[in-house]
Amino acid sequence: MKIVAPLNRSNEINSLIQAGADELYSGLVDYAQWQKFGGAGCINRRAETFSNLNSVDELRKSVDIAHRHNIPFVLTLNEYYDEAQCREAIHQAQIAVDNGVDAILVADIGLMLVLKEKFKRLKLYLSSCAPVFNSETISFYSNLGVSRIVFHRHLSMNELKELSSKVRGGLELEAFVLNERCYNIDGFCSFEHGKCTNIFGFKAQQHVKEAMKKYIRLFPQKILNRINNYLVKESHPCCFPFRQKTTNGFENVTLNTEKAFLYACGLCAIYELNSLGVSHIKISGRSMLTDQVKNIRLVKEALMLLENVADRNEFILGAEKIAKRFGRSCGPVYCYHRA
Repeated sequence: MKIVAPLNRSNEINSLIQAGADELYSGLVDYAQWQKFGGAGCINRRAETFSNLNSVDELRKSVDIAHRHNIPFVLTLNEYYDEAQCREAIHQAQIAVDNGVDAILVADIGLMLVLKEKFKRLKLYLSSCAPVFNSETISFYSNLGVSRIVFHRHLSMNELKELSSKVRGGLELEAFVLNERCYNIDGFCSFEHGKCTNIFGFKAQQHVKEAMKKYIRLFPQKILNRINNYLVKESHPCCFPFRQKTTNGFENVTLNTEKAFLYACGLCAIYELNSLGVSHIKISGRSMLTDQVKNIRLVKEALMLLENVADRNEFILGAEKIAKRFGRSCGPVYCYHRA
């Protein structure tokens, strides 16, 4: 199984590879795109400029470094588009191809059709933002030219078993194992996350990114967790409270708490994911203040454990110990892919 890790700061790429990343993915939001669309019109699912690479030059350098280490590089174009955004996505796909990107993560069917026709050798990976619930959907996207399915985060292990048993023709499978688990299904979510980022302009976010480049791994993870919790609780649309009518009147409800949203974990599922033929396991968190090097090492240890256990129960006990040693909490509220 290969570890798929997020990249948003090009100066960290060597550290991510040395920690054990087998594949990298990132978005691209440059100044020209921000001027056209702002955060609300971002053409990938992470609107903050500090969650993306911010120039073609930065993308080119990142791809070159990855390829020198034989690491594939994937560009995210995993939104749904109006006509103007789709033109921008096609333009960005051309930039990606020109600079050696290995694959593009897609959700929009119209974009898939254009990219399949325009770039015949380019690999297309189906984003979790286009959820797959049955074998007919797998066949549909496979016929559109998709070579990998990224399963969405809400599938139980039983559902993953059923879906993976229907896969034919060398289609690759990928599943989430760390960070960010929303109660909303990505492909059905109609929140506009980018509106929050419009409070700060491109240049202001660049200053934030520069600070993150220098100091992100100098802070203890507990401090970073507190900052993440505060930012998500205060401003993230997935954690907005709403009023719901009950038998006793009205009450305030929040589907996601900041901890349940941010710190999801699927390490225990790796044993079964491996047996199902899942070839890639994904670390989320392009927009999180977190030490991704530490996250990669955590998943890497779990994969090493996989090679040295007799059965599933032994693996789960070992995975829980690894998670706790890295400061991760265990429990149903955090858990991906439960039965």
